[in-house]
Amino acid sequence: MRSPTNCHGIQRQRMASIRELSLSLWKDVGHRVPCIIDQPPDGALTSWTPLNEADQRQPSKAGILFVKIDKAGSSTMVEVALRIAHALGRRRAKERGLGIPEKRQICRGRVSHAWSKHFSFGSRNRYKSFLFTMLRDPKSRAVSEYNYQVGMSGIEPTEENFLYHLKSIRNFQLGLMVDPSEKDQVKEVSKTDRIFELVSRAAEEFDFIALLERLDESLVAMQFILGLETRYILYTTTKQSGGHVFVKSRANNFKGECRRIPMSPRSQRIEYYFAGNEWKQNNMGDKLLYEAASRDLDRIIAAIGREKFGEALVQYRRSQAIADAKCKPTWPCTKDGRIRSSKEQVSECYLWD
Repeated sequence: MRSPTNCHGIQRQRMASIRELSLSLWKDVGHRVPCIIDQPPDGALTSWTPLNEADQRQPSKAGILFVKIDKAGSSTMVEVALRIAHALGRRRAKERGLGIPEKRQICRGRVSHAWSKHFSFGSRNRYKSFLFTMLRDPKSRAVSEYNYQVGMSGIEPTEENFLYHLKSIRNFQLGLMVDPSEKDQVKEVSKTDRIFELVSRAAEEFDFIALLERLDESLVAMQFILGLETRYILYTTTKQSGGHVFVKSRANNFKGECRRIPMSPRSQRIEYYFAGNEWKQNNMGDKLLYEAASRDLDRIIAAIGREKFGEALVQYRRSQAIADAKCKPTWPCTKDGRIRSSKEQVSECYLWD
């Protein structure tokens, strides 16, 4: 049996080895952006687009592949991924002289929840794909998820319900980043060695892992890795719901209504649970993965050069401020819980240049 001191030493060594990402695969930035323009199958309707719902459910071994994680800022990153797919698709179609409608000038991408659930990430073509995701601090993600569920379902936001929710979470984010055959293993939290292996494997498999708490830096880092212009990584902050969620239910005859998302109770008992061993043990994999991704982001910034990166970050924030001012609201609910009219909603704000 190992002594506690040795165990801690081994854990530190493993943590240090996690996420030793090399930028060599993407060092020739701008030339290996995986832009594959799909053509409609025989007999497809004229309304067919590469982003059709049926294809979004199907795995792909190539293309811009985003793994969507609930309540981790995934809507923002989906918007960025689609913006990149549209912008690079138009550029690729022009370069190759493809005489296809603009709505089909889109790089192949997968951004839905469904496509990755049964996909073995190791089977993809690494030279024709860019696999990425975005993580959120496990504690913040759990709170946000509970608040959202309360707003959607109408359950009472009591301390007991909140604790029940928290106790059910076991490495949720890691579970979406491992092979389908390993998803159940991330919940076996007592098997510490195996959790370390799964974290290491997930970190190595993904080309990039963004962090919600470091969103600006993550987007600029991805800009350098893929050789993108600043305009391709902008998003619309106006898609925020302002504390409300749009719900269609039998109770309102499926017409839709804006429900307020209540704040979860943050009692001393809840804080004790977050600080206790059970929460830490159950979500050790998520925490390790998040910390590894943060260290990797620091290394990427250092490799680019802090001065060069800082200048790009300033330019990005200036451009994002312009985007915030120009883009109209797209979320169905206003801050005061009113449903926006159709004229107030713009569904493709990410397309403007």
